[in-house]
Amino acid sequence: MNHKYLTLAALALGMAPTVYAQSYTDSARVMGVEPQYSNVRNTRRECTQEWITVQTPQQRSAPQSRNYGGAIVGGLVGGVIGHQFGGGQGKDLATAAGVTIGAIVGDQHTNGGAAPATQPETRQIERCYNVNEVQPQITGYHVTYEYRGQLYSVLMRNRPGEAINVRVTVNPID
Repeated sequence: MNHKYLTLAALALGMAPTVYAQSYTDSARVMGVEPQYSNVRNTRRECTQEWITVQTPQQRSAPQSRNYGGAIVGGLVGGVIGHQFGGGQGKDLATAAGVTIGAIVGDQHTNGGAAPATQPETRQIERCYNVNEVQPQITGYHVTYEYRGQLYSVLMRNRPGEAINVRVTVNPID
């Protein structure tokens, strides 16, 4: 018996009037358009060409033969000077240091061991930098339109013309 009531209830609901909203499209007049912006960060590479002058060492020809006299004399003089300092084992260390330093200085003096001569050379170089820029970009349009005497507004992706299409929905009030 319960099945009879359920079946009757289902049939009654199926026969009840169904309420559907009707909708249609119409045209509305555009009253105003304002572009909407957001800031977009762009990075670009900027390069410049510059001329600079640098000092480059001159090429020296290698000596034909080494002269060891400067190293020997420098070592002797350095040893004598180093022997004047310190006492005990410190005197021996000062003498050894004097011999070593004297030999190096004497060798450079005799064999042209001074710093090499330099000559100016002009070169073109490229300097590059990353430049960050913030630029405004249009993200949409705030559109004000009039439809049947009422003003409305909407945010649209594209710039509209003088009129836009609107969807009108009609719902009955119970």
